[in-house]
Amino acid sequence: EHFIQLLSWAYNTNQIWGNLISILPGGGVGTLKNRMNGKNGNRIIAKTGSLSGVSCLSGYVFTKSGEPLVFSILMNGFIGKTKPYSNLQDKITTILSEL
Repeated sequence: EHFIQLLSWAYNTNQIWGNLISILPGGGVGTLKNRMNGKNGNRIIAKTGSLSGVSCLSGYVFTKSGEPLVFSILMNGFIGKTKPYSNLQDKITTILSEL
């Protein structure tokens, strides 16, 4: 909840937003290099985070009409590869981008 509030505040603060948008990668770039390469990847800017048994994705999704949605997905407590969880995160953000 706090991270969502922080990202919302950053979006609504022009000076912060201008800097933040320039450092967050979009689909297919940076930490999202092998993710979100589909048709809506250009409407998602986010940052990944992972540890053993933890996978996170937080950022902004822009709807078809250009409305920003702030999201933060934290998945933890799993054993094994993060790929199934990052795939689910990608599906969730793709669904949001279709709104």
